[in-house]
Amino acid sequence: MKFQSMVPMLAVADVGRSIHFYTQTLGFQLMGLLENGGKPFWARFKADEDVELMVTTRDANDDRAEGEFRDVVLYFYPESVERVRAHLIDSGMVVGKTVVTFYGMNEIRITDPDGYELCFGENAQLQEA
Repeated sequence: MKFQSMVPMLAVADVGRSIHFYTQTLGFQLMGLLENGGKPFWARFKADEDVELMVTTRDANDDRAEGEFRDVVLYFYPESVERVRAHLIDSGMVVGKTVVTFYGMNEIRITDPDGYELCFGENAQLQEA
């Protein structure tokens, strides 16, 4: 069995809000959009060559409150965590300090509008060289 790629799809409360966050705050490109009556219910994003993400309107029967989607962490490997941190701060986000984890990564963590955790990490040893 051979896979060509894997793209996470997150269930969100408001696809339009997610489009704004992922395109305006994180710089993703909107690659696909499905609407019903002018309201988006699915979107596909791409950043650089290998990073893709989809969002879809969550099931109306999902009784979790908004901001309670913590079952998934999206882990990004940027060229520079500090540049990502500076960009996020410039975009108006509150971002904590970069931490060095026990497993040797420099990381920052934020949450998207639906409460999904986004982690940006780079090998701490590579940054010391």
